[in-house]
Amino acid sequence: GVLPLTISSIVSDNSNFRISENFPLIILPGNTMQLIVKFNPLTVGLKSGYLNITSNDPEQNTYIIPIKGIGVT
Repeated sequence: GVLPLTISSIVSDNSNFRISENFPLIILPGNTMQLIVKFNPLTVGLKSGYLNITSNDPEQNTYIIPIKGIGVT
């Protein structure tokens, strides 16, 4: 797009996954941004969830991204 993208929040539905960013995040046109999703499972095994990204995108202001990880000892 031609306007800045403002990400107002990124929330996981599973507490094993988290984003350590201060919101809002602003991405200027033509730019990209990398985010780190931290995975800290309390138990062994497959963990899955979704990241819900809310922004000012006029066509799709909420993106839902599936995530998963495997907790090991």
